[in-house]
Amino acid sequence: MKLKLFIFVLLSLLVASCTSEDLPEPAEKGEEIVTISATIPTETRVAYDDTDLSLSWEENDQLMLVGFDDNDVYKGKSIFTKSGTGNTFSGLTVADATKYKAYYPATVTLDGNGNVQPFDADFWEQEQYGNNNTAHLRDKLLLFDETANALNVAFDLILKSSIIKFALSDIPTDIGAITKLVWTVQHATGWAPVVLDVTNVTSGTTDLTAYLAFDPSTISIAADGVVKVTLCGEDLSYVWSKTVTDGMDYEAGKRYTGAASGWNPNTPLIYVTEYNVNPAGDGFVTTLTPKGDDNGFFSFNDAVANFSDITIGNKRYHLPSEAEWRSIVSHSSTYVHFANQGTHNNIEESVSVLGQDVVYNSDYITGVDNTFAYALRYKGSDMVSAWRYERVGAQGGTNAHMIVTSRNVYGQTAITVEDIATADFWSSNTGNDVVRYFPASGVKVGNNYYSESYGLFWSSTEVPVGEGESIEGYFMRFDSGNYNANRGSDEKTDLYSVRLFVSGN
Repeated sequence: MKLKLFIFVLLSLLVASCTSEDLPEPAEKGEEIVTISATIPTETRVAYDDTDLSLSWEENDQLMLVGFDDNDVYKGKSIFTKSGTGNTFSGLTVADATKYKAYYPATVTLDGNGNVQPFDADFWEQEQYGNNNTAHLRDKLLLFDETANALNVAFDLILKSSIIKFALSDIPTDIGAITKLVWTVQHATGWAPVVLDVTNVTSGTTDLTAYLAFDPSTISIAADGVVKVTLCGEDLSYVWSKTVTDGMDYEAGKRYTGAASGWNPNTPLIYVTEYNVNPAGDGFVTTLTPKGDDNGFFSFNDAVANFSDITIGNKRYHLPSEAEWRSIVSHSSTYVHFANQGTHNNIEESVSVLGQDVVYNSDYITGVDNTFAYALRYKGSDMVSAWRYERVGAQGGTNAHMIVTSRNVYGQTAITVEDIATADFWSSNTGNDVVRYFPASGVKVGNNYYSESYGLFWSSTEVPVGEGESIEGYFMRFDSGNYNANRGSDEKTDLYSVRLFVSGN
């Protein structure tokens, strides 16, 4: 009798769609031959062919057979190995076992009752060699038959994992040779990242086809959750993101396809809109440094009510949390200060980027020519980036504003904050820069507009209190008069500017 692995047809599914199709049932179980005296090799593989969307056994592939007696008591395990052509596996029987479950790969771990244990997170880390190559999937395809049967009954192996195919296009050439792809989805309680290392993809590649096997039982997208693909190269890092309105549940035994183009430099500054919200609250102002009635002013409660989730021009935006503002400007005025000279290294900062909490270290140089502060932020991550904070305009002047420039420097492992704090650094390689203006647009009381020395931008976060309702909300503040930028708070009834963040469009 022969043991056959059924040919599974893996059907395509666009990652942003809501339709899917089940894999067809196999046409036949086939026969099996069990040779009790077979040897026990130590490695197992399954080949996947994306041309005809099929799985097949390879020479020396292995199954783990887990034996039980008639009372379902675990008796031990044995490795069965494929040899020759066809689908034949041979292995030693387990003493006192009358029925077996079958698992691929044969490296699964069991508890004392013979149950398969959850896989460690690093099990799903994979490395793809070259463009459009599927060889790395063979060790990550889970095939289980969890119905215990005698050895003379064919094992009906079911695919427990899934595959996602990434069709990535228009990749910027300045990324350098691509080294890593990180697929991250936002589920109900956090984020689930899966990492694919990439080798032998040459610099200048603009289109990449990549494959990841994953466990669908641990990955789902919440309603209005964000899907993010990060591409890391030897020189730079880029990111693509999208909000999935209806969410997404992945199912075992399917091949999903996700297409992505339109890459942004991988720096949190890219998620800040270029302009303040207009006075009507239904769009943006048309100038970078609006003053007076050209700018929209809102109370904290109105900002939260109107801008927590808003669509403008077919794109979704939201009022940032205080932690999101910290991804742009530190909560402390010590680190973005234009007058006080100093160097501050390895400052631990906790922020939120696209709803994902991140803790990282930063280096700062402050008080350069009463005009600049510099930073190397997100050290040790693919978002590592150079930041320049520039104070423009006379103290209290009518056109005072802060310009923030950020540049991803992933791959430049030797770069320091001292390198960043030079004019030469910022005058070259500007194509990857993200620039945002923050005007000293002041405040509004009644019909009167006050103070042209600072700009205050509401967050969605209340100031915590021990008991009762908070009367204050947090904001990001640029203060031209005090030569700094930082977090602040004030009464919710005050009227301040609103700057929105992109909601993973």
